[in-house]
Amino acid sequence: EELLIWADNDEPGQKAAASAMEKLSKKFKVTIHTPKNKDWLDEEISKKGTILKKFENYKYKNWSKPKVVLKSLPVVKRITSNEGNELLYNFAIEETAIAKSHPDMFICSAIVAISSLAARVYDIQPTRQDPGYKESPNLWGMIISPPGSRKSSAMKKGCFTLIGDSNRKLMAEERKNQKEFVASYKKLLKLQKNLEKQEGSKLPIESDIELLKKDVKELEETLEAKPLKYKTLIVSDITSGAFLQRASRTNENILFFQDELSGLLISLKNHFKSDLRPVFLQGWNGTGEYYKETKTDGIEFIKLLSVSILGSIQPTVISPILDEIFSGRNDDGFTQRFQFLVYPDFTDEIPSNGFYNQEYLHELQSAVESLLDYYSIITNQCK
Repeated sequence: EELLIWADNDEPGQKAAASAMEKLSKKFKVTIHTPKNKDWLDEEISKKGTILKKFENYKYKNWSKPKVVLKSLPVVKRITSNEGNELLYNFAIEETAIAKSHPDMFICSAIVAISSLAARVYDIQPTRQDPGYKESPNLWGMIISPPGSRKSSAMKKGCFTLIGDSNRKLMAEERKNQKEFVASYKKLLKLQKNLEKQEGSKLPIESDIELLKKDVKELEETLEAKPLKYKTLIVSDITSGAFLQRASRTNENILFFQDELSGLLISLKNHFKSDLRPVFLQGWNGTGEYYKETKTDGIEFIKLLSVSILGSIQPTVISPILDEIFSGRNDDGFTQRFQFLVYPDFTDEIPSNGFYNQEYLHELQSAVESLLDYYSIITNQCK
């Protein structure tokens, strides 16, 4: 209701106070105080020691003293075995005992990694009445934690310990396919060159030409029926062009792993990787195709675009990003697509068995291996 303006005892100070009083007097009862010294702060420091003393001895004696506003938040509860897979929970506890980190980081990383492989095998039908409505089980995961919390080691352990072997096997298959494709392509080029040489010779042999034409046609049909296919599950630090090429030759879920998401989020806003932003936004759905036509690059087509993302970020870095979202300056839904976020508090006692039991890890790896075997069966049947 009442407002006290404490102005400097000079022309600019009095002018500013009068202007403020004119604007504020409609809502408040405004009083201007003019100190003896030129600067109001000099008078109060020398005279009373603190500015608060002047308020106490002026006419506002009924005002209560300012109190410190404490910012208190409830402690973030840990993920327990009752809220998830007990085997995964036990694995996270064992890994936490070694890495001195937080189990929620392991659980988040492991679930996102496994869902990426599962997205190559399964679709989810949300409603029984609509069998045509399918969703992909792929996930975007983010670990929010300050420096020194060992989030990087926890994330890599949770991800690569479980699906690292599967990824290496897929990479080996990919390299084998590449070698076979390159060998067939080189053979095709050689046949085409021989055919041109026979057709351009002075005494062409018709039987040789027909035979070469037949071989060329068969090889072209083989390469068309079995195009170069990428199978690697995890990618990281990749250019926009390379990612689009890989996605178009994979047509299955790809896990984009980024240790520090801050670099990715910044690059998606500037010219370096800004063309990947709509790709990721659409790839979050995991069930549709991607089509784009440009003058320079021509047509970019991905039959099935499915993207998972896993990374970490510091609280001070994500705060301005959230401010932009809430203010409406940058709200295209990218950050909201991270369905699995953990920001653990390191205040509670982390349980531990006191020894490292690899039984949990082996059981989890067996489950992932069964997913990979099923994936291999499906891909072989599609061939």
